[in-house]
Amino acid sequence: MTRDEFWHGDPWLVQEYHDIHMLQTERKNNEFWLLGRYITEGVGIVMHNLHRDSKKGQKAKDYPEKPHRITPMTEAEKAEELRAKRQKVVDFFTGFAKDFNEKKERLS
Repeated sequence: MTRDEFWHGDPWLVQEYHDIHMLQTERKNNEFWLLGRYITEGVGIVMHNLHRDSKKGQKAKDYPEKPHRITPMTEAEKAEELRAKRQKVVDFFTGFAKDFNEKKERLS
């Protein structure tokens, strides 16, 4: 806000500038929080991978391939995610049935 706007402009302009400043501050705070989340997750993955040798059978964790989603999903994206989950379940049980039938044939 310029000095001229402050002294000679609309008095409500001060409130608008204040509101804008508060929104910018909140956005910056959210960005820093998200950055901290990524750092925490990265350090946690490194620590897990360092200490997994002491616990037999644990797999190494990988850093996520995509960023965390911070916007709501669209209806099309929700439908696609549901379709992918259903397909994963169908594939699992199809493979399970195939293995079962192969073992059954070997025992016969």
